[in-house]
Amino acid sequence: MQQTIRFKLIVTTVIMAVIILIVTFFQLQQRTHQSNLANVKLVKIAANMEALHQATLTFKSIRVDLRDFIIDLDERNAYADNVIALIPQLNSYVLQLEENTLSPEISGQLQELQQNLAIFYDVGGRILAAGKAGNNSDAVSILLAESHPIADEILVNLSVLQTSFQSFSEAAVQDFQANARRAAVMTLLTVLIGILLIISFVVYVIKFLVSPVVIIKEEMTKLAKGDLTSDYKAKNEAGEIGDLSRAVRETITNLRALISQAQDFAFGVAEKADLINGSVKEVATGNENQAAITHEISLSLEQLAAATEEVAVSAQSAAAASTNAGTVANQGSSKVGNSISSLKTVQESVLGLSAASKQIGDIVSVIEDISDQTNLLALNAAIEAARAGEHGRGFAVVANAVRSLAEQSMHSAKEITKLVAGIQRQIDNTVGISTQGAEGAKSAQEALDAIIGEIDSIASIIEGISAAGEQQAAAANQVSASMQNLSAITQEVSASSQESTLAGQQLSELANSLQSAATKFRV
Repeated sequence: MQQTIRFKLIVTTVIMAVIILIVTFFQLQQRTHQSNLANVKLVKIAANMEALHQATLTFKSIRVDLRDFIIDLDERNAYADNVIALIPQLNSYVLQLEENTLSPEISGQLQELQQNLAIFYDVGGRILAAGKAGNNSDAVSILLAESHPIADEILVNLSVLQTSFQSFSEAAVQDFQANARRAAVMTLLTVLIGILLIISFVVYVIKFLVSPVVIIKEEMTKLAKGDLTSDYKAKNEAGEIGDLSRAVRETITNLRALISQAQDFAFGVAEKADLINGSVKEVATGNENQAAITHEISLSLEQLAAATEEVAVSAQSAAAASTNAGTVANQGSSKVGNSISSLKTVQESVLGLSAASKQIGDIVSVIEDISDQTNLLALNAAIEAARAGEHGRGFAVVANAVRSLAEQSMHSAKEITKLVAGIQRQIDNTVGISTQGAEGAKSAQEALDAIIGEIDSIASIIEGISAAGEQQAAAANQVSASMQNLSAITQEVSASSQESTLAGQQLSELANSLQSAATKFRV
């Protein structure tokens, strides 16, 4: 299971605390036990010494009372009573000494004391009996011969016990002092163990926690300065330090790869930005050229529309002239049919018809010139549309249609010219016939009928030319409007090209900034 730094620190601290507490607990237990033992021993010694002191005093009182019992006959009974009363007290003190015995040696001394006391009690009993019997001399003899020697031995026994108790007291004090010294040594050892544990803990923290963190901090400082050339080796240990170490290693590796890619990308973007700027400039130049071409086409189409309108006007004039010629021919035919005498009038009408036919010829010449100009303008429009490329494809179709209509107008004008020439010949014939007299009236009538038919044909053709002219004008206007739209589109494309140029410049600046930022890293 992966252990965290916090867990390790807590466990280590708890272990140290437990060890110190255990050592301190046992030390306190030992010191308390030793102190209790010393206190018990000292209490026993003090009690024994007090009991020994009281026993000595009581024994001396008994000895003195036995002596006074012999000397002071008047108070003999009182002294005897005192002796009898003091003996139980002395026995109680001796019993207390036996109960609180401290060593076998003292037990032996107490046994010797009890033996001597038994002898002393026996001797004292005999002294009291002799004195009460009136044998005072026997009592004195017993006192001097037996009581004093045994009493001296008892005093020696008490003195020996006193010496033994003092020795035990001194030994107990020395033991207490030795225990105190041992407790101080144990305390010092406990402190030393605690210090060693703390030092071990500090060494562990420095080696396994602080040192790796310092190394990681140095690596992160290099990383913050853009230095990715480090060969830092990640720790293989478990826990948060190992995870942090491996994360730093992976971060350096990933950043090195990312910065390398960013540098390559920055150089690539810079190159692509330069290419885009060049392409955008070429597109802008092409748009300017296309705008100029579109303007020229628009002007040509305006000229074409004007020429087409002139064709339509001329065609309408020709139609009016044809109508007038037809009217004149009809009038001439009517006059020829009504009267031969009106031949002169017919001749005048024929001459008027000749003038009208000449006018028609002039109009047809104008139509031919306009058709030539229309054809030329349509050709120029087709060339300009071809130069415009994809945007001029529709205009090329319209220009071809206009050119086709111009060719049809030219063809119709040529046919009118032929018809007018035929009419002119017939008019000349009619004039000749009219000058010959009435004999040629029938021929003139037939010629006039033929002229009327030809004039009708001319009127129909002229109407077709007028319709074609109107179509040409409409087509030219449509093409002109389309070219204006194309010009607007071209202007929009030009504006877009300028925006693209600005965007390309911004992209180039961003690429340079990215390239400059990427070069700050060393990989």
